[in-house]
Amino acid sequence: MASQQKVVGVSTESNTGYCLYLVLIFIIAAAVLVYIAYLMVSAPARTMDSALINARKLLQTEIKITEKITSEFSTIDGRQDLLVCSEYSFLSDFKTIAVTKLAVTSKGYFALRVPVEYNFYVPMNDRKQWHFKYSDATVWVDAPALKCLTPNIKWRDSEEFIYGGLLIDSEKSSEELKDMLLKQAKVSASASARSDNVRHAARISLAKFLNEWLFLKLKNELQINAVAIKFNDENNYPPVLFAVAKLKIPVEKREQPESPVIIDNK
Repeated sequence: MASQQKVVGVSTESNTGYCLYLVLIFIIAAAVLVYIAYLMVSAPARTMDSALINARKLLQTEIKITEKITSEFSTIDGRQDLLVCSEYSFLSDFKTIAVTKLAVTSKGYFALRVPVEYNFYVPMNDRKQWHFKYSDATVWVDAPALKCLTPNIKWRDSEEFIYGGLLIDSEKSSEELKDMLLKQAKVSASASARSDNVRHAARISLAKFLNEWLFLKLKNELQINAVAIKFNDENNYPPVLFAVAKLKIPVEKREQPESPVIIDNK
């Protein structure tokens, strides 16, 4: 009996369906990969756009606040200056004089020592020297350079010293030394205006004035937490920020008036 063999074959329809299934899976996978790539590329762009929008809004807000502060500051009477701090020191000098007594000539010394008060102020009349900038709840202030009133030399409290014998013309020597000390006082005033102690005391006083007069006036409109002050002859802001309404930085009483004084400069 001839053996019968059964041949099992794969239908053409089954093959085609399987291929279509693979192609569909491939297309879906490719689409998913493309979408993921799109998200990875577009997400930073969207984040950057959002950051730029927020930055523009913040900048616009800061500009408006800066303009508001500048506008309010412009109402101050420009005919008056603001005394911000004082400093006390002593000046002394001596004059060598030839002293003749009983036909014998020797050297004598006449010395003068006098207390001097230096009063430093900030000019208010030139508004172009004042600049404000609001950023991060801090007001950055560019103020005019410190100036000093004519040194207040307390001649009545001066001390005279005589060395080397009797000086016949002590009155003339005293007048000559007074002229020399007056010149020294003006030079010392300029040097003191550059000293760190004077500038620190001036910043405290000026920050107190701005806080009490300006920032507290705007407290319901603006968020102001601190103030930084730089004088126009300085390149950088100091590292110290003065907290608004919390100016409790210790300073010697003689370096800072209890409150800023207005000087009439008519």
